[in-house]
Amino acid sequence: QARASTATPAETLGSTGLIGFGVGFGGLAAAARGLSRRSRRRVVREAEDIAVSEKTKAGDVVPYFETLPPTIMKKEQLDLLLSTLPKDQWDNPPEDSALYALKC
Repeated sequence: QARASTATPAETLGSTGLIGFGVGFGGLAAAARGLSRRSRRRVVREAEDIAVSEKTKAGDVVPYFETLPPTIMKKEQLDLLLSTLPKDQWDNPPEDSALYALKC
């Protein structure tokens, strides 16, 4: 009768075969680890070679932005507008007031 072989890897390869398999697997694992370290070092070297733009002086901005005012209006002008209405109407000014035009 033919019996199905249920031999363990130790019986099939023998102890020298298992040791050889372990050595081979360890060598491949070490080689893969060394290659990944080498590629990481290469990435670090390439990152060092990346050119970084120089910081520009404060005056080196787009000319359009130099002509823009920093705010919509000066504080004195806003205080004048607010003084034309009672404080309870500041959130909802009448439509014919200048503050209404500013809020729109």
